[in-house]
Amino acid sequence: MDDAEEEQEVVVTEQDDQNVSTEEKDELRPGLTLDTCMQPLDIGQDLLSFGEGIFSIAPAQGKKPVGFFRIPKLEAMAFPVQFSTGQNTIDEAREVALSPSMYFNARLFCVDSRFAKDQSYLFFAQFVTETHMARNSMSIQLRKGKPVTRDGRRISNKLLQDDLEVERLVHSRDATRFMQPLRGTPSYWEKTLRDLQAMIRQLGTPTFFCTFSAAEMRWPEVITAIKAQQGEEVDFSELDWTTKCEILRSNPVTVMRMFEKRVDALMTHLLLSPAQPIGEVEDYFYRVEFQARGSPHIHLLAWVKGAPEFENQSDQEVCDFIDRYITCQLPDPTTDPELHKIVTEVQLHSRKHSKSCKKGNVLCRYGFPKLPVSKTTITQF
Repeated sequence: MDDAEEEQEVVVTEQDDQNVSTEEKDELRPGLTLDTCMQPLDIGQDLLSFGEGIFSIAPAQGKKPVGFFRIPKLEAMAFPVQFSTGQNTIDEAREVALSPSMYFNARLFCVDSRFAKDQSYLFFAQFVTETHMARNSMSIQLRKGKPVTRDGRRISNKLLQDDLEVERLVHSRDATRFMQPLRGTPSYWEKTLRDLQAMIRQLGTPTFFCTFSAAEMRWPEVITAIKAQQGEEVDFSELDWTTKCEILRSNPVTVMRMFEKRVDALMTHLLLSPAQPIGEVEDYFYRVEFQARGSPHIHLLAWVKGAPEFENQSDQEVCDFIDRYITCQLPDPTTDPELHKIVTEVQLHSRKHSKSCKKGNVLCRYGFPKLPVSKTTITQF
């Protein structure tokens, strides 16, 4: 089986069985290629029924495979540690119906952290939630979708059986519109970027582009909160890098919740506050990304009221506006030692280049040092 999405039946007759060698028989009966780790290693013994040289992929009544979400108590069987009694799973009948999102939010935000600290359960929750969203969106798109292609041909069963036609539907985005609610999919970003392009048409070029990275290794509150959930107390200053990483990995839900709260505080109490550190923000747009090590950061576009338009106003007006909010000068270590420490540690490219800087056998693949610096400094560097 080439793909989990394709269903096909493997048939080997007795006559064919007699005309091939033992090695060729093994090649005719390969194991199924699976896209999940929840299947047994020897799938031939567990899933296939043998009878006179015929393999039946789904040896059930009517030869119809059972749907993944039709298995009763699936959640309890997959996670027996979390559901020791097998009760209160997602598929149980309740007086008030819960959507998968509401159900898993209650599980992950519960004071009992057995669900939040299990990474396998997190992926299970994401899979179930996104599958539910895709099904709902698919039913909506089937009701409101157009019965013809963009070139006027009627979408029929025969057309969908043609691989070339299906590929055309995918390229024209007619076949992937149902994925718009799923974060990270091409349809999701198509809709999101369409909204961003509309903002640019209405508001003009953004004034500032900012990047804010998480500093969970520097925030004692995150480590303290996770250990408090575990009923322990730690001295943040005495923890090494490895210990901090282990604590953060023990409860990724708490880490992300605190990051989200900090982003909200950044926008509400700083950028949009009466202090106006970058001017009066008319509108903004940001997206959350994750680095290879799993740490989140945001990229933000901000439109500031009254900001000069580059190339439409004089260079002096643009420079004065930039100098009002941006500086390359270090804070005074005497009058503001804490701010000086933060800026020199996280906002200043070190002269001691890391391995990441020298990747590709270059001095610095990021091009540092950069202007404004004197030629003498560049030579000495």
